[in-house]
Amino acid sequence: MNIQEVADKLNGVQYGSEGKILTLEYCKELRREGIVVVRGYSDDLIEFDGAVSDELGAYDHYFNSKGLVRNECDDDRCPYFEKMMKEVLYYVKAVWCETPEYAWTYDTNIPHAVFDVMEDDEKYCRGIVFKLSDMEDK
Repeated sequence: MNIQEVADKLNGVQYGSEGKILTLEYCKELRREGIVVVRGYSDDLIEFDGAVSDELGAYDHYFNSKGLVRNECDDDRCPYFEKMMKEVLYYVKAVWCETPEYAWTYDTNIPHAVFDVMEDDEKYCRGIVFKLSDMEDK
């Protein structure tokens, strides 16, 4: 399985019906392959499925080849956050309503494939799919 195959399978999925494709069994397969699916949900959340499984606020998220890098501090100036950021090379940034076509898109420096999430006949989100092993650590 590669990221383009996953993106092709998800392309055109209806918003709210993603679970019909991203079943528990399929997400386990994605996890084994180290593949992450990223898509928008609501007006302030990012859904991660596969090798990273989480629902987080729509702000910048950082990755390395092991997965999502989390800030365990309440303060971005804490020494743990500074140490963590030295290990980060990759990001996914949620972009809200930057284009007239989509409510959600993503800016990222991770090699990825894209897919469209539809809301009725309109494009809602341009989701991304990437593989953790495509990232190099420092």
